[in-house]
Amino acid sequence: KEVDLLSKAKRPEAGDVIAGKELITSVLTEILITDPDFSREIAIGVRNESGRCWQANNVYFSSGSSDVILPNTVNNGKALLYTARNTSGATEGAS
Repeated sequence: KEVDLLSKAKRPEAGDVIAGKELITSVLTEILITDPDFSREIAIGVRNESGRCWQANNVYFSSGSSDVILPNTVNNGKALLYTARNTSGATEGAS
């Protein structure tokens, strides 16, 4: 669903589509803190600057999972918000 974070007092949620200019680190952080068990979770924001509309059915995970369904379409200039989690193994980056 498309959400205008600037004109509404709405908390961002994973699965939302927002204006590309609204995609900032604090939005991604807010997505994580709304989940009480985010220790193995990441927030992902992807801005579409391709000049085209993106369309997808869903995402494939070789490891991990998500409770959120990807938006079916993301128009040019918009951004999608998404969360996923590591179901096993290390939760920190490689060193």
